[in-house]
Parts: sequence; C-alpha cells; structure tokens
Amino acid sequence: MDKKDVETPARAVADHAFVHTGFRSTKLGQVFEVMLEGPAKKRGQLMGRNDGNKIVVFSDNVAQPGELVNVRINEVTPNTLIGELA
Repeated sequence: MDKKDVETPARAVADHAFVHTGFRSTKLGQVFEVMLEGPAKKRGQLMGRNDGNKIVVFSDNVAQPGELVNVRINEVTPNTLIGELA
C-alpha cells in the first residue's frame, strides 16, 4: 500500500469538514424561518434554530424567545448559520 493512499484521522476530519461546509454553503443567501431561543455567545446577537434544527445566529434587539423571525443567511461556519433579519 502506498503512503499517499492511507487516510489519516486528521485527513478524514479535514475532508469531512470541507464536504460539510460545502453543503452548508448552499444555504448562503437563503431565508429561513427561525425560532428564537435566546442570546448568542457574542453580545448583541441572538440565537435560534431553523426547521432543520440548525443553529442560526443573527443581530436583533427586539425579538423575544419563542418568536419566529425570517433570517437571510450571509455567512456559514461548520456549526452555525449566520445572518440578518430579512
């Protein structure tokens, strides 16, 4: 077996992250209905989940937990969709 054919755990994780992020990048520009859960880790941002149970972070200071808001996605990380109110 050739060394280049051996998949290391680090390479497997990197490949998975690339594919996963690629899949999520298809979400850019889309608008999702998000149920607000509460404050996000960063000040001034809120966190909620879309109907696919994905975490969505956005800025707003009026919405209350339990409210449904429309969020346009403008950034994607491996674990989070980041957007703004649509």
